Amino acid sequence: CTSLAGAVSAVPSALSESARNTVAHAIDVARKNSVPTSLDLNIRLKLWSKEEASAELKKLAHDIDLSSGGVDEYEIVFGGGDPEQNLKIAADRGIKIAIMTNGPETVRVIDNFKRFDFAPAKVKIVDPVGSGDAAMAGTISGILAGLSLPDAIAQGSKCGAMVASVLGDWAGMVEGKGGLLP
Repeated sequence: CTSLAGAVSAVPSALSESARNTVAHAIDVARKNSVPTSLDLNIRLKLWSKEEASAELKKLAHDIDLSSGGVDEYEIVFGGGDPEQNLKIAADRGIKIAIMTNGPETVRVIDNFKRFDFAPAKVKIVDPVGSGDAAMAGTISGILAGLSLPDAIAQGSKCGAMVASVLGDWAGMVEGKGGLLP
């Protein structure tokens, strides 16, 4: 996966039926035109129930180049009680790269049915808000810049750690050039 032209968050799907239809349409157009796409499961339970999120996101979470989310989000969408089972279900549904985070713990990854783990650097967490978004932004930027998947995840992990180590959801974010950190 050398390019991810369509990066989609699941949050708009929780806002309204028209937003949900727009997200679904965008993903369908991307699939029909072979546009590489990522889906951040990003479930916000203040916006909808687990049942609603599961039903709607199951419709989107297939034949995607990259999916990201936490252990709990994968469980809601894919229904397995075990994180490993949920990664396999994601891969079986045509998700080429599935990245499963667990806060500051080990990141589980399946890449075209090849499984590996990534151990993020440990930092003092001041404010975790925005760290997941920063991690995915750094990962996707790394992929777009041509990094290997493990190196892109390492870059994303660094971005997430920097955001989590300060107060504010983007205050710790660094800027790079060409999708790469300095």
